[in-house]
Amino acid sequence: MPTSEQSSIASEVESTIHGTSVKDVTDKALELVREGWQDRGYLQARVTGDAKPISSTPISQRISLSVHVEEGFQYRLQEITFKYNKVFYSNVLRSLFPIETGEVVERQKIAKGLENLKQAYDNQGYLNYTPVPTPSYDDTNRSMSWEIDIDEGKQFYVRDIKVLGLGDAIRQKFLDKFLLKRRDVYNKNLVKLSLEQQGLNLPECVCRGMLHMDARDGIVDIALDFRPCN
Repeated sequence: MPTSEQSSIASEVESTIHGTSVKDVTDKALELVREGWQDRGYLQARVTGDAKPISSTPISQRISLSVHVEEGFQYRLQEITFKYNKVFYSNVLRSLFPIETGEVVERQKIAKGLENLKQAYDNQGYLNYTPVPTPSYDDTNRSMSWEIDIDEGKQFYVRDIKVLGLGDAIRQKFLDKFLLKRRDVYNKNLVKLSLEQQGLNLPECVCRGMLHMDARDGIVDIALDFRPCN
């Protein structure tokens, strides 16, 4: 890795890592260094380090950390494939990963793709969706692939929506404008949008959302509590 990028990682560690003990700080720093290399395609980097105290006061201590990195190869993406997906076509799922074939594989881009997968399934009511991503490495060509096994689970529908802490007229108006209705496929994003668009102007109230899932029947009950916390 170029020296300038190594220095950038070191600066980030110095400016962000604090802790309650030398071991705590060291562990956090080494993990951040490892992520720094993985975000630049060195996915099998091995990171070790030694810490030495350099100054201390009754309430704080400064340490010097020497880090050794066996970075290994920098990998480029060969492919991302999916197994057992039925709700979405594989090309749709692939489009959710912000990385192109042949690009340097960045840890953050893979993590973002997995986050996008979860959101896509959440928004179709598959609340128990579970992915199992498995990497494979081709050291000869310095490339890698991901195979993602998908357990989609059951699709959930809305059985009931309850609103607490609002008067009858306001509650009915709220429900009329709510973007989810009974018997709709549950969509977490529509719940969020509904709350953002309501404009109830109740500064002393905090909406606490509760979701009860009935896994056997594939139904959810939504409860939104606007009563003051005190």
